[in-house]
Amino acid sequence: MRIVDIREKTVSIASPIANAYIDFSKMTCSVVAVITDVIRDG
Repeated sequence: MRIVDIREKTVSIASPIANAYIDFSKMTCSVVAVITDVIRDG
């Protein structure tokens, strides 16, 4: 198995909510996909 590509995407999950510890208005989430040369079931 070889890694062919790695992709990363950052998206905003901002919400106008805040408390004493966290300011949700600037929150983001990162999604990572590791693409290999393995083909299964087809």
